[in-house]
Amino acid sequence: MFEQTLRNSIGRKRVGVVWFVASAVLVFFSEVAVLPAGAVTIDAFGEAFGSVLDNLMTNYWSEEENGDWMYDEFYPCGGYDAPQYSTELLYQMAWHFEEPDPIYADRADRTVGYVIEMAKILPLLQKIVAGGDITEEGASLPALLYGHRYYSGPLTYSFDTELPLLVLLSGTLMKQGTPLSEELNGYSGPAVVAYYGLILSYTFRDQGSASVAGLLARQAYELFDLTGPYWIQVTEDAGYFYDPAGGSNSIWAQALAVQALALAYQSSGKSSYLDRLLDMLGYLEGHWDESAPYGYCDIYGYCGSKTLSVNHLMAKALLILYDATGEREWLERAQQTIGFMTDAVILKEDARFPGFSIIRHDWSPGYDETCSCSGCNFAVLAVIFMYNRLEQEGPKGLDLLPTCVIATSTMGAGMAGKIEILRQFRDRHLLTNPMGASFVNKYYQYGPPVAEYIAKREWLKAIVRILLLPLIGFVTLLV
Repeated sequence: MFEQTLRNSIGRKRVGVVWFVASAVLVFFSEVAVLPAGAVTIDAFGEAFGSVLDNLMTNYWSEEENGDWMYDEFYPCGGYDAPQYSTELLYQMAWHFEEPDPIYADRADRTVGYVIEMAKILPLLQKIVAGGDITEEGASLPALLYGHRYYSGPLTYSFDTELPLLVLLSGTLMKQGTPLSEELNGYSGPAVVAYYGLILSYTFRDQGSASVAGLLARQAYELFDLTGPYWIQVTEDAGYFYDPAGGSNSIWAQALAVQALALAYQSSGKSSYLDRLLDMLGYLEGHWDESAPYGYCDIYGYCGSKTLSVNHLMAKALLILYDATGEREWLERAQQTIGFMTDAVILKEDARFPGFSIIRHDWSPGYDETCSCSGCNFAVLAVIFMYNRLEQEGPKGLDLLPTCVIATSTMGAGMAGKIEILRQFRDRHLLTNPMGASFVNKYYQYGPPVAEYIAKREWLKAIVRILLLPLIGFVTLLV
């Protein structure tokens, strides 16, 4: 009925006005595919970045070249997560670095291939349902998320079906109170699933699958509702999560929640996520070491230990928060945190490979300095890359999910610059006031089905393409 009515109306004189208004309603506030990043240069922390990357690429790549990064040899220090963090860094190096090298993409692809073989989805799900601990496999699974976006290796893997199925099923288990591992229970488990669910949602959004993106995003936000009973408000501006089942409010688990809340705020614009995040940062000030080199301590009130895993999580969370808000205080705190992780007290010569540098896993009196974590080292380098990108490109602000991608599906990649103008108008003039934000939220609620309807009909896409041009011209005057 809708299509027939629309066809009958094409011959009317008012069709131009009708479709201009319709396209404005449908497209004005549409989220679009992430634009390709520019060539990022490693200006800040470049010496540490280069020396550690050289070590990892030269000495930590396994002789079998199978993508495991020798992680099993470093397990006592937590090195089993190298496949996770190596792909996050290397795919960026392959696509957005000032000096791209085919070796980065090749090794990232090999790593994703290793994870595909190691963590078969069906056996992994069976292990979860049976109550098994999947810490080792789970730490590597995020590599598949980056592989979904970039992988070009020889293995056949159903990224589009098995990955969202895994995330959705993991979320369902968390809702039922089933922990994914001994470490990921209470509030930290839902936070981790929500965080990676949002990353996957962005990938589907960018590839034009608005319905899947919306489904994953909605589950992610539902998972945050599970964390409510674990919240403790210490003062008006400070609070933290406590897990009575795990008997812990560890700084590592807090850092996971901070990172997840930062991305939840950027992807939704909901003030409730930002408020809780700021309260957590208020509480975590008690873990901040006021003496140089600055960093987050594992113990509240005094600094007997500063671990790499806590600080790279906190640094990334702060960078996401800066990216979403544009407030430089968060960028500066992230800079200080990275400064600790590249300081001489923790960046040492690698005992296994003399002449090469490695970042130690822990800074504390009497700690074994030969203990390092290849995964955490990759994570630090990924944070340094993100820091430099934000300094050079600036923050993008809120990047809301789910999205309709009407403009991208109708105009194609060649219109990326013009579509960006529409997004800037939404961020600057609509999300900054209650009425505009309410309109955007309603659009995201009802827009995806309309977007998919248009995307399947070439004649309708052609009309939208024509009518977008004057709309973009008008919006250009306002941004």
